[in-house]
Amino acid sequence: MQLIYNQMFNAPKTKIQITEKDVQHNLERLRTIITQLNQGQGDNKDGAVPMIGWQNYAQNIKRGLLEQIASAAHKLKRKCELIFVIGIGGSYLGPRAVIEALYGKNYNEIFNPKIYFLGCDTDPDYYQYILRQAEGKSIGAVVISKSGTTTEPALAFRYIKELIERQHGTDAKERIIAVTDECNGALRKMAFQAEWQTFVIPEDIGGRFSVVTPVGLVPMAMAGVDIVNYLKGYTQAKPLVDSENIEKNPAAMYALLRFLAWQKGAVAEYQITNSSAFEANIFWTMQMEPESEGHKGHGLHVVPGVFPRDLHSIGQLIQQGPRNLIEIATKIMKPKQDLEVPLFPADLDGLNYIPKNNLTLNDINKMTIDGPLAAHYADGVPNMTIELEEITPTNLGKYHYMLMKATAIQGYLLGHNPFIQPGVQLWKDKLFTMAGKPGYEKQHEQYKTEAAKKAEKNIITF
Repeated sequence: MQLIYNQMFNAPKTKIQITEKDVQHNLERLRTIITQLNQGQGDNKDGAVPMIGWQNYAQNIKRGLLEQIASAAHKLKRKCELIFVIGIGGSYLGPRAVIEALYGKNYNEIFNPKIYFLGCDTDPDYYQYILRQAEGKSIGAVVISKSGTTTEPALAFRYIKELIERQHGTDAKERIIAVTDECNGALRKMAFQAEWQTFVIPEDIGGRFSVVTPVGLVPMAMAGVDIVNYLKGYTQAKPLVDSENIEKNPAAMYALLRFLAWQKGAVAEYQITNSSAFEANIFWTMQMEPESEGHKGHGLHVVPGVFPRDLHSIGQLIQQGPRNLIEIATKIMKPKQDLEVPLFPADLDGLNYIPKNNLTLNDINKMTIDGPLAAHYADGVPNMTIELEEITPTNLGKYHYMLMKATAIQGYLLGHNPFIQPGVQLWKDKLFTMAGKPGYEKQHEQYKTEAAKKAEKNIITF
């Protein structure tokens, strides 16, 4: 794996002017930050708990826990035609990213049992579709939540729990696995009362940093992922990623260059890949970075994309739009199986030059990253590329630890705690007010009064 960042420096036609001198100027500060993170220091608490357990979790995981996860996965898979993984945000994006990367977006065409992720939306039409898929089938669920009261997954679990109990009766308790807090919360209480098997979300690891815990490992095991090699990769990344030798530390350099870009006026970051299977990892990055960095007016808007697909849409804006953005590509170097390009005698489409130049489809796929990024740089878009040799559990573990550490470093560079998300509660309060949640009665009445006054204003019917 490589981080290639020469095109982050001295881009023309943009105010985002990053130089080698800027990097040198920040080296000592970066070393201090890495030392703080490695030693559990700095602004890292959620309440009274330092949220840095993800750094050493993989190397300290007990063999017995891995055996329990493997056994639980085998037991549930043997019973089921369909398994629901219920969670939202960091509680589902990590395992989904690994599963899709290894097996493709259409993994359910080859999976038995099929795995559906649920709890990340509230779309009634999708729920109706999912419930129809499950009707009359042998089903199970992995429900992931520290509290058990997060609205979206808790709603999803209501539907699935009811369906499992209706279709399987007393066997329902053998078909639900809860991944939750060790002692507290509604889900822990439900699991205790119903005698479900449980796995613990560590107190000192937040949702978006939890892919390395049972949050990620249990669904991965359900999908047949080699979780031992995933953890191996995660641990293998540590010596470099925890190093104070900044020039050889990909997480530190990645974080610093993003910080410098933001400091010099970047507003948006396009996160790009050339693999449709890898796209869910870009969504995982879109969870990690904005939620950790978007405090106090700080942070970059993360925009996901797959090239060449999105070159034909956002590619125009990147090339000639506002010069307030950067680009980061994750380029998959080696597919599971490459394809040669057929040679057509008539060559009416003019593509015979590709096989004549001994280029395969994968050669072109890599060029859809390299060519556009060179053009974007020439027109004022600083960019860097992560080259991932091939998609394996080990490489995904390395990739995830690198980006987690980079996100934590970035938060410290910005001067705030990257392990909390206080802004999230503000929109939740508005939703609870509208829905009339207990405790929000006064706000709910005020909302209804204000809504009635606004009902006839600023509306166009078409």
